[in-house]
Amino acid sequence: MERNDRDCLPLGLVSRSEDSETFCSEDTSVNRKIDSVREEFDGIPAIHRNHTFESSSENSNKRKNRYYNILPCDETRVRLIDRNPVDDYINANFISFDKYWAICTQAPMVGLDFYADTSLDFWEMIFTYRCPAIFMLTRLFENNRSKAELYWPTAINDIRQFGDIKVRIVDYFEICGIFRVSEFKLIRGNDENDNNNDENKEQCHTVFHIFYQGWPDHGVPKTPDDFFRMLEFWDIFSRMTDNPVVLHCSAGVGRTGTLASAKMYQVTRRHPKIIIEELRQQRPQLVQSLEQYKFLLNCCDGTLSSMT
Repeated sequence: MERNDRDCLPLGLVSRSEDSETFCSEDTSVNRKIDSVREEFDGIPAIHRNHTFESSSENSNKRKNRYYNILPCDETRVRLIDRNPVDDYINANFISFDKYWAICTQAPMVGLDFYADTSLDFWEMIFTYRCPAIFMLTRLFENNRSKAELYWPTAINDIRQFGDIKVRIVDYFEICGIFRVSEFKLIRGNDENDNNNDENKEQCHTVFHIFYQGWPDHGVPKTPDDFFRMLEFWDIFSRMTDNPVVLHCSAGVGRTGTLASAKMYQVTRRHPKIIIEELRQQRPQLVQSLEQYKFLLNCCDGTLSSMT
């Protein structure tokens, strides 16, 4: 990421984009009967018939899955390509549409009793694919249940070590008490010297962490406004680099799939049902509940807010 792009990023994140197009549709209505919407959603296959799950079913990988029934299909799974193929597994899939692509994944697991610690896997994925941004769509605890662990440093200049990767927080700011946007510097190996040294550039990477804390314990957000802002964030990062952003909630399918579907609708204007069908071919079970589907329809209808 070039320095001049990174310097202008906070202003771009805080303010709404002037050139954002209105997020609305003429052929999608939220004023349909509930039964009709339920029938439509229930008719979308959760798992494509041609999917295989050999890698996620390996005994050595089962403990790396936060939920036993939320698994990445082999066809699009993300591989940790710097490792031996027998140890390249992470519960994550690539999704793509039009000029956009992203990684959908579960929240990294840190210090849990039964499960493997996957925080190193997560940061290695970020470093390997040079991901410009991480969208975190869940809080650490919801309804007195753990949804994610703290896998990043929180105080400016603090460093956390994950294998041979150091993660240092450079800066952070908050938006409306709902978004916490942090800038992290990743350093791989022992050299944390000046980035102007060409030999060291490939050992450093900057990534932004957008922590959305506005999703309620139960249900969905009251309005699509926050999602519209995240779609703007996504556009900013897509203009900076061709590398994929990372989307995660707890399992990496419900809220993650809802945001991915909203972005795909914004780009393609295809019907949400068709969008979910296509995205579930790339990661099973994206958009997990009827309530999330109705929220997505609301976003697509654009009746409560616009991106102007």
